Amino acid sequence: MTNRSDHISSTYEGTFGTLSVARGTGKSGKSLWSWDAVQECEADLCPANEKCHYLAKAKAIDKPMAYCRVAASYLKSVSTTILGNYEDKMDEGTLFRVGMHIIPLYRNLIKMKIEEIGVKRVVQKDERGKLSINPLYKEIREYIKLLEQMWKSVGITGVMVSAPGDGFVEGDNYYEQMEKDAFADIHEQRGKKLSLVRRMQPK
Repeated sequence: MTNRSDHISSTYEGTFGTLSVARGTGKSGKSLWSWDAVQECEADLCPANEKCHYLAKAKAIDKPMAYCRVAASYLKSVSTTILGNYEDKMDEGTLFRVGMHIIPLYRNLIKMKIEEIGVKRVVQKDERGKLSINPLYKEIREYIKLLEQMWKSVGITGVMVSAPGDGFVEGDNYYEQMEKDAFADIHEQRGKKLSLVRRMQPK
């Protein structure tokens, strides 16, 4: 079985997640760059802290988490999948665009997905009782669409827009369907309220 790190050079592996954008040369001999800097772990503020197995392991051995290992694992999966499948199909200019434009989009996407873990309800209500969809879901959907557009702009279609294991591929409408379902719930609740008001009105 091939280790995913076999898809990237030792230089890339050694600088992954840091502020160093130059990543040496890839397996194809082409120069690589990437902006995949991983931020420090903010366990006390993170909405996913109760479900994070990395944090649980760190606490078990009383060792602080220096950085977000969920984001790091996600971005490394993305990087190794891209380089393993497409590096030899791209020139250095395209690889630069991937590392400096597309990878940062994945970086922002995983941060939003972590925030989404903390969302208790898709439908939210304001002070006046008006129901709406949490805007985070629209942002996630828009990022996925933007990633699809970016991949097409570099001449590659059919690439996964999320890390392997997430189950999202090009054209996936998971978040769009979630919003549709939530809006259906809103309309159903409004319909029930209207029906109740009508029944309470004097005939």
